[in-house]
Amino acid sequence: MGKVVLICGESGSGKSASLRNFNENEVGIFNASEKPLPFRKKLPMAMSGDYELIKHHLRENNRNCYVLDDIGLTMAFYLFDKVNETGYGKFTSVAKNFYDLVQCAIKETS
Repeated sequence: MGKVVLICGESGSGKSASLRNFNENEVGIFNASEKPLPFRKKLPMAMSGDYELIKHHLRENNRNCYVLDDIGLTMAFYLFDKVNETGYGKFTSVAKNFYDLVQCAIKETS
């Protein structure tokens, strides 16, 4: 069973910079915003915030730790894709997608 840890902080407070403390063979990073990391060290990274892609890699369980950098943007990008839809169903979908991602991390990883 995996553990989910949420790190919150203001922009520029060092959340992404703290990734430099990982070794390349222990972490996999999903970079939802596709921004460059603020250090030179090369870490394995997928430039994607796609929920299904992230869940697929979580289920593969090839790393000790996965980081979803700027994961809040996955919700924003989903809403941008649904901008022409009316009603509140898209907001329920945003919540459900995020919930399913967290449950995948908790229940489907070691």
